[in-house]
Amino acid sequence: SDEIVYMDRNGTIIDINKKETLFGYGPEEIIGKHFTELDFVGLDMGEMGSLFKDVVMKGDTSPVTMMELEFNHKNGRRVFAEVSTRVIKKKGEVEAILGIVRDVTERKKAEEKIKLSLKEKEVLLREIHHRVKNNLQIVSSLLSLQSQYIRDNLCADMLKESQNRIRSMALIHEKLYQSEDLASINADEYIRTLVHGLHRSYAARTDQITVTINVEDISLRVDTAIPCGLIINELVSNSLKHAFPRRKGEIKVILHSLNRDIELSVTDNGIGLPEDIDFRTTETLGLRLVTILAEDQLNGEIELDRTEGTAFHIRFKEQSFQ
Repeated sequence: SDEIVYMDRNGTIIDINKKETLFGYGPEEIIGKHFTELDFVGLDMGEMGSLFKDVVMKGDTSPVTMMELEFNHKNGRRVFAEVSTRVIKKKGEVEAILGIVRDVTERKKAEEKIKLSLKEKEVLLREIHHRVKNNLQIVSSLLSLQSQYIRDNLCADMLKESQNRIRSMALIHEKLYQSEDLASINADEYIRTLVHGLHRSYAARTDQITVTINVEDISLRVDTAIPCGLIINELVSNSLKHAFPRRKGEIKVILHSLNRDIELSVTDNGIGLPEDIDFRTTETLGLRLVTILAEDQLNGEIELDRTEGTAFHIRFKEQSFQ
């Protein structure tokens, strides 16, 4: 079913195997013409001529796939073809060029249809992420408004913590909406934005607290980014609120590769957790959430180091990441 075009060493068409060519012309309309006289679309004929001469000069008899070309059919429609060539030699000299032309028009149409469908889905996904982000921000704003009518400090703090959790999830959808890759987000950019937002949220308590962020160039999938973001939210918030009563200090957030695992560390050099508190069984919602997210969502292991302040290390497999 392929079209075989036989040309002399100068590029003039000598013979063709079809009664009606891929371009809609009969052999009598093609034979005797130079191949550059065919109606190519969007090609520099000078460049095509140079490419042809290069094939002849090399004289390589092995098949060479030249390119995918687009032609104008005799009736005006576009035709796509894959063209490969073979050099024909006689007594060591290039005598002719054999061109094999395969019609790939239907395949190109199918590819374009798939590309269009993917583009539509990408636009839809971006719109979904945008709307989810907006809705989460509305919920956060409602909690903020509600907190203005609460006089109990404990309840006000609980609402603020809920706001921060919602904000950490909204931020993921915002980053996905802005990202070229709708399946994952840049960990460094996301974590920096999240932690700096928390630092501002507790501004009244953090004048003397320094935050250091060290994140490798890793992309987080959505199902990994959400639990990681919530874990960071809980641990950094705890440090900001409790680790430095009227004293200076530093909080560090580190995310890096470790062999085939990923390790997330949130540490501070504050007063530390009391020795009698087991973070796995405490009634504090934040630390319970950290344990559940680390072990059940990330399928990882969590360790607490009380040597200098408080240091949580969460380790999980690399396949959780893209």
